[in-house]
Amino acid sequence: PCPYALLERIKNEAASFGGAVEDVKYGEAASVRALLPEERAGEFAARILDISAGSVRCAETGAEERAVRVR
Repeated sequence: PCPYALLERIKNEAASFGGAVEDVKYGEAASVRALLPEERAGEFAARILDISAGSVRCAETGAEERAVRVR
């Protein structure tokens, strides 16, 4: 779960890591589902742990292949 105070920051972090937020479930806290490049997932998880002072943890829930723009 993600505290609402961190929700926008986590969405922005996902985008800055080349990812996209796919879904947000709202309840007592928010639950964010994001797609991230596989090679940046560990770095993203560490960043979220850092900005949340250890209160938010990432979990891999599956894999999905998507077409992406090549730079």
